[in-house]
Amino acid sequence: MSSLLEIPKLRDWSSLTEEIPVPPDIAAAMFSGRKELIRRAAKPLGVEEVNNLLNIIRVLLDTNRELRRHSQLVAVAVDQIRGQTSGLFKLILKAGDLADFRETGEAGDKDEEEN
Repeated sequence: MSSLLEIPKLRDWSSLTEEIPVPPDIAAAMFSGRKELIRRAAKPLGVEEVNNLLNIIRVLLDTNRELRRHSQLVAVAVDQIRGQTSGLFKLILKAGDLADFRETGEAGDKDEEEN
């Protein structure tokens, strides 16, 4: 749970966890979301280019981990809101019962009969 409290590394949905140099032909595929462009970038690679690609993969894996963590944070927030909303809804029903001089829970039964 403590990992959920850490400050996220991502600024928005299109950011990576760190800036990296990406060859233009690969950058076009990455940032357009068009994976077919990767095939056009295929060519024999030198050691430096391979190391650069390995670094890109490392950053993409790290970014994916951060996106999963971000999704977890959103899920926790939604779950908390759901719990609070449920409690508030029950309180509103109770207030309605009280306003109409009904026993608590009668409003829910009445609503179910009308449907």
